[in-house]
Parts: sequence; C-alpha cells; structure tokens
Amino acid sequence: MKTINRWMILASSALVYGLALIMSPSLWWGSFICFVPLFYLGARENLTFKDGFFYSALLWALGGAGILQTLFLLGIGPVWARVIPSIAILIIQGFFGGVWFYLTSTFLRRAQIISPYARLGVWILTTGFYFYWVIHLSLSMFNYWEGYFLLYPLLPLAEQPALLSWMPVLGKGILMWFLLLTNAAFTIPLLTKSTLLRCICPLIGMLPWVLQCISAKPPQTPPQWLHKVATLQKKFLPVPQPMASIEAIKNDIRSLIAKYPDLELVILPESSLFKLNLDTARELATYWDTESLGKPIQILVGAFKWEDDQYRNTVYWISDGQIKGSFNKRHTMAVTESISWYNVSFIRTLFHGVGPIVQPSTNPRVPFAVLPGLALVPYVCSELFFSDSPDDQYPDAVIAELSNDFWAKSAYIRHLMYLAARFKAIEWQRPILYVSYYYKGYLDTDGTITKLQ
Repeated sequence: MKTINRWMILASSALVYGLALIMSPSLWWGSFICFVPLFYLGARENLTFKDGFFYSALLWALGGAGILQTLFLLGIGPVWARVIPSIAILIIQGFFGGVWFYLTSTFLRRAQIISPYARLGVWILTTGFYFYWVIHLSLSMFNYWEGYFLLYPLLPLAEQPALLSWMPVLGKGILMWFLLLTNAAFTIPLLTKSTLLRCICPLIGMLPWVLQCISAKPPQTPPQWLHKVATLQKKFLPVPQPMASIEAIKNDIRSLIAKYPDLELVILPESSLFKLNLDTARELATYWDTESLGKPIQILVGAFKWEDDQYRNTVYWISDGQIKGSFNKRHTMAVTESISWYNVSFIRTLFHGVGPIVQPSTNPRVPFAVLPGLALVPYVCSELFFSDSPDDQYPDAVIAELSNDFWAKSAYIRHLMYLAARFKAIEWQRPILYVSYYYKGYLDTDGTITKLQ
C-alpha cells in the first residue's frame, strides 16, 4: 500500500480518537472503534518508523489540541518562539510513536508472523504498552516522571459511568485491555470473509461493557449535608490592593446566605485570590467573620503562601474569620507552573516573564473538619489528575478538589478535567467535591453527579 494511503487510514484512527476526547459528551463511543484502522493496517502489512511518527504526532495534535493552543496563548514573546514548545512536544511524542511502530514491525518480521490474527494480537499488546507510556511516562521530557492522563482512551467512557462499574475491582489497566480487545473485535470483520465471525466478533467485543451496565449499582442519594455547601466561582486579582477583593467576596457570600439560608460552607477554586499571601495577611480573613457575614461560615479558598523561599499554591481553611488550617499543593504542572528547563533563561522568560515559579511542597495532607461529621481532604487541581492512587491516609474522607481551569483556553479541556475527576471518584471509590471556575459538582463513587449551589 502506498504511504499516502496508509497515512490516510492512520489519520482516520487518530481523528476518531481525538473526537472522542474533544466531543466526549456525544462521541464517547469513539473509544470503542478508534484503533480499528490502525489494527487493520498492522494486521495486513509492516508499518514503518515514519508511519508511527506521523500517527503518534497526530494523536497528540488532535487529542491534545487544546493544550497545545493554551501553551501558545500563555507564552510570552514573538509567535515563532511561542510555537517552539508545541513543536517540541509533537516531535518528541512522534519519535516515541515511531519507535513503537518500528519495534512492533521488527518483531513481526523476525518472528515471521504472517497470520493477520496473530499480527493483530501483537498490535494489541504493543498498543497497550504505548498508552502506558502516554499515561505514565510521556511528560518525562520535562523531568516529570508522569504521563498525561487527559489523553487516556478510557476517559471518554466516564460520560457513561455504568461502563466503568467494574473498575474499582479490576482496575483501569484491565479495562484498558478490554477496550483494546473491543477495538480488535471490530477489526476482525475487516479481515475475514466468514459471515459468522463478522456477526459474532463485535458482539463478543461489546460483552464486557454490556455486563458492566447490567451489573452497575443504581444512582446513590446525595449526602444530607450537601445543601449546606455553595461555591463562588470567581477569580480575584487582590495584589497590590487586596481590600477590594476581600470586600467583593464578603458581599458575594452575603448574597449566597440570603439565597441559601442553611449555608455553612463556601468553596472557591484554586488561585481564586491570585498571588495573595494570606499567611502574612491573616487580618484579612476577619472581614469574613460572623459580624461581617451575619452568621458563622466555613470557607475554603485558593490563594498563595511563601514557604522555604518559594511560592506555594495554597488552600486556606477559614472558620468564622479565622485561618484554621492550610495546605500547600504537592504537585506542579509541567510547563504552566514549573519545568526542569528553568535554568535556561529564554525558556523561563518565554513562559513566566519575571513572575514567580510555583514549586511543589512536601507538607502533609490532612483533613479539614469543616462541618460536624464532615472532614474534607484538600486536593489542588493536577494533584488529582496525575495520581494513580489517593495521596492521603483518610479513605473515609470526602475529597475537596479545588481546581483551576481558568488557564485552559479550550472548553473541551475544561470538560475533560471535570470528566477526569468523575473517573477518579469511580476508580478510587472516593466522593469528590469538585469546584473550578467553569464546573462544580458532588461526584459520587458510582459516577453520579449532583450539582452544587
């Protein structure tokens, strides 16, 4: 087959994969068929390093289009300089895709595997290994030994949480293999002339997902305390004159109290008090006491702290006008917050100008006892998305996820962040209070979403 024809088939695979992420509310089912064109080609002929480079770069360009766009818009400097990070990411990820294709084809050739079904089996295995790289290691270029969870092929299925009902028992790794086998089951009809196989293979491929839907538990009832919680999804710029922002928050909370008389807890997103060091301005919290608001209110708010000669991204717990506790973010996002290339002055200036670098902390993560019988464990944005397992020792506590999706210039990236939180609630079997600038909800362990006030 000519190269252009192969690339058109590979492009169709990458396109379906990308659309399943970009348009997940309506095209989530694309995850079941996105690898069919790839598997068909792999079963028929040997693919080259160039094919893999093209395919992997296109996967990242389509599925990660919103991130690449955001990196460009957040950059500082001329256009040619701001496209450098995106080009570097695509070249590096394309290279690893090329290695994937090269090693797979080399093995098939040396092992003299001719049967299209045996070749299909090998491609299933190597595709699984490749996406392990994507999800767990692909950001290692930034000296971060982690991957990019928002490109996970399973993620769109969180739109229909019943499809993930076995995940708490089997784990997402097993479900990923199920997903690849489902794609293979839809590929077999293209490789065989048997009418029976053409009919039965897709049905067998969908069987695990049908069984998960059948065995899924009914939606859970939201907790009784939820009506006492409200959110304030605003970003304030309090530096250098903080009082205007403090007064604005006070007035907004008083309006919430008038609307919801039972209100006891207000949550604001990560960095809602942008660059304000509340730790050295504790007197500002007194403007949110009972005298000012009319009743005692618990507040979780994202701000900053200066610790160990570094800026920390911090969540403060304020109770009746007093700072009762705080937690500094233990993870930072590659590129947008901190990368290993900051000793290169050009890179630092390009992304942050002369602004401070946000560094991860090592402080312990402890619950905030915000209401009687309710303890919330704080997580800050990427800490949730980039953890394979809970980073706390309180399995019975509800997770309060204060997220910042204000930076994301693409609406679908903001939605994928919300979807990823839903995915984690199911996987970890931990309810999550999710609050960002665009989304808010109580995410139960079965994937049920209850909107917050």
